[in-house]
Amino acid sequence: MKITHITNFETWKMMGEHYGFDPYEQVDHSIDTGGGNSMDWEYTGDIPDKED
Repeated sequence: MKITHITNFETWKMMGEHYGFDPYEQVDHSIDTGGGNSMDWEYTGDIPDKED
């Protein structure tokens, strides 16, 4: 398993919008690509305060 580390919050936020997760609450995300394989990401930067 290879984990891609994301350090830019704007990138992580766009991924959250695309894949349907809350980037302020979730710091990792994976997708099953079939055949026992997956794509895995982990956000390792600072999480800013959530905008209202």
